Formats: sequence, structure tokens, C-alpha cells
Amino acid sequence: VYAMGALRLAQLCISAALEGARSSTAGESGAPFKEEVLVLLREALQQLEGAFSVLAPWYFFDVTPDVSSPGDGEPRSPQMGPSEPSVELETTNAVPPDGRGDTFADRRAGMEILRQAHAAYAETIIHLVKYCVVPVHVAWVSHGNREAGPQDVPRRKRVSVALLLVRLFWLSRAQISLGHLPDTKRKRECGNLEQSLLEMTGDALFALSCFTDKEAEELVGERGPCREGRSVVRYAASNLREWAQQQRQKCPQPKVVPKPKARRNRKAKQAPAEPLPAEAALAAAAERMAGLDPFRGLWDTKLAHAQYASDGRRPSLFGSSGRSESLVVFERAARLHGGATTEAAVTVYRKLAHLYNEAGAEKLMQPNSSGRIAAVEGFLVKAYHYMTQAQDHENASRVLLNLAKLFLDEATVSSEGFAHSEFTHHQYSMYRKGIACTERAAKLNSDLGKREHAMAQLKLGVHLMQFARHQERIA
Repeated sequence: VYAMGALRLAQLCISAALEGARSSTAGESGAPFKEEVLVLLREALQQLEGAFSVLAPWYFFDVTPDVSSPGDGEPRSPQMGPSEPSVELETTNAVPPDGRGDTFADRRAGMEILRQAHAAYAETIIHLVKYCVVPVHVAWVSHGNREAGPQDVPRRKRVSVALLLVRLFWLSRAQISLGHLPDTKRKRECGNLEQSLLEMTGDALFALSCFTDKEAEELVGERGPCREGRSVVRYAASNLREWAQQQRQKCPQPKVVPKPKARRNRKAKQAPAEPLPAEAALAAAAERMAGLDPFRGLWDTKLAHAQYASDGRRPSLFGSSGRSESLVVFERAARLHGGATTEAAVTVYRKLAHLYNEAGAEKLMQPNSSGRIAAVEGFLVKAYHYMTQAQDHENASRVLLNLAKLFLDEATVSSEGFAHSEFTHHQYSMYRKGIACTERAAKLNSDLGKREHAMAQLKLGVHLMQFARHQERIA
């Protein structure tokens, strides 16, 4: 009963926090979010963690009754971990008011409350990251870009990496909570939560991948400030408090206004509270965030060994390996959307297309090798695929033009051909692929691709005329 009450209270806190976050307008008081949103989400976390402590014994039982299966001589023993019940159960009527009831009904009630608590816990963390953690980080970056000097760049990089890692710690905690749910329940009831979780994780991984491997060694190496998970949290919290103190010093001193004397037998009208200045609101937000620790005494061991929170794997989150990891996460999010055209799905498709386009450009800058052109072609083809899924025909045609330029450049500068005064089949196929890409780009967008299509055909015609004696062999 206590766990059920804690769950309901947490759900009320989540609903109130969402209502407050969505009703806030940008620039209302200069704050990145309303302070009561964070307070409500923090209360929801505490209530759900209390429910977990009460429901801890239910982790060790299966909801299936202990009856003998056909052909078995021994009764079925309890299984470790939760499993999906065959029939859904109403939690409001699962436990009798007097606290008595058969063991099977109590166990099913406890398991169902536990599953709902796991889903609510993951939802709370996702909203906390979306409406609190990310806005504070954005505000810290924007203010620092205006106020910090060139000498502060190394320190600001360290702090930004620490904030990104703290974000990954929170998202890993949400992933752990969802991991306690059966697969059927996750797919049926928590699909939107998992989609949001994967997208936020991909964003954080991509931001970390923008730092080079050399910078990663300075940040997360043996002598870096981000080498251990708890030291990362402490480092981020101390810098947030320092920034909050700086913002508070910029606040103007409040004017002291004498309170008007209330007349007898009449209620004095209370003046509405004035909104906090922008600096004071930012200081309050930073201090609130500094007081939230992702290592909360619950699942800390699992968090320390999570995929994106473990100390051993932290260097792999930077540079090209981090970008590859973000691609994997976004691909999982895209598969969950299943080709839908909702706003959330289109956002994921666009991010994937831009990531594949950047990966192709990065691969193209590498020294020439045997599989370089094929690898770049694979990246750009995927970028085109996701741009078409996002129904962004203009950018899809631009990707096709980049792919056409790749083929035409390969045909022009191929080591075969001009050195031996002959026109090879490899060059001819590259020209044909380039022309096909420009033609498709022109069909997608009438304002793009026509000039490139004409130039590609002209180049091919000139080379065929130059090497006309080899044309029959090519055919």
C-alpha cells in the first residue's frame, strides 16, 4: 500500500512538472526552466526510490503461481527477476484493504506496482534531462561564450565534458530502470520513453565525439579531472556552484519597499511576487542542478558498470569511436520509429542523415585506399535514405549531388585511363553513376541538379570522343 501511494504521488508530481514545463515561455524570466519543475521531478525520484526499497523482495519472485506443470513431479520454484504475467492486473484492486490475501495475488500486485514504478522512474529521469539538465548546460555555454576569454577555453572544455558525462549518467540510470521491464511491456507501453531515451543518448554521444582523442586523454586520462564517475559529478557540481555565485553577484540589489498598513476588518491585498532577474534565476537553476547526484545509493554498482558510464569505456566516447557509437544509438531509435513520419521520427532521421553525411566527408579526407570510395558511397547512400524518410527532398538532392561529385571526381582522376591513353570500364561506370545521381537529384528538386546533370553528360561525351577507338570495347 505504501509503494502504491508513493507511485501515485510520483505520477502526480510528473504530471504537474510537465504542465509547468510546457506552460513556461522562453524568456519569461530569463531562466532556462521553472524552478518548481525541478523540485517536482526531484520529489518524484525520491518517492519512487522509496517504493523500490519497499518492493525490493519482489525482485526475487516470478508472478507465475507455484503449481506443478504437466509432466513435472516437483512444484515450480520462484525465478529470479520479473517476467510478464499472462493476464493484466488492476493494481487498485490487487491487494485487499485488510492486508490479507493469497500469496499469488499479493505477488502479482507487487510485481505490477514494481513495473509501473520502473517505467515512471525512467520517465522522470527523461523529463529531468530534457527540461533541467540540458537547459542549464545550454545556458552555461551561451553565457560563457559572451563572457569568457581565450585563456578560459581549456577549462571550459573540461567543464562541458563533465556536464555531458553527468547527462549520460542520468540517461544510463533511466536505461537501467527500463531494463527491469519485460520486453513485451517495453515495446507495448514504453516505446515512446525508449525512443526519447535513445535520442537523448545519441545527442550526448555526438557532442562528446566532437572532442578529439588528444583532448579526451587530457580529460579522462589518468591525470584528467573526469577519470572517475564520482569525480566527474563533483567536478561538474563545483563549477556549477561557482558559476551560480558569479551570476548572483551580478543581480541588482532589491529595493526595500515599506509594507502598507492594512485597514481594520479588511483583508490586505497581497501584491504578486515579482519575477526573479535573469541572473538570479540562472543561479538558482545551477545550484539546484549541482545538488542532484546521479549516484543516489540505488543501482550505483549497475550504473558504474553501465555501457556509457563505466570508467573503462570512457575514452571510447570521444572522437571517431564516439561518433560511431552515436550512429548505432540513433539507428536503434530509427528502428523503433519503424518508418513513421511523426515529428519525433523525422528529427531522428535528419540527425542520422547529417551524421552519415559528415562521416562520408571525414572518410573522403583520409588518404586514398582501395575501399575508400566504396565506404564514402555507403555513408552517402544511407544519408540519402534517411533524408528521403524525413521527406526532406531538398537536402536529399544535395546529398545526391555530393555523391555524384564523388563519382565524377573518381572518374576524372582515376589512375587508370589517362596515364595509358585509354578510357577504362571503371571510368565509364563512375560517369554513369554520377549521371544517374544528378538525374535523380533534378527529379527530387527542380531547382537543383539540372546544371550538374548537364555538365556530367558533357564531360562523358568529351571523353568518349577523345577515346572513340576504345568505345566498342567498353560496350
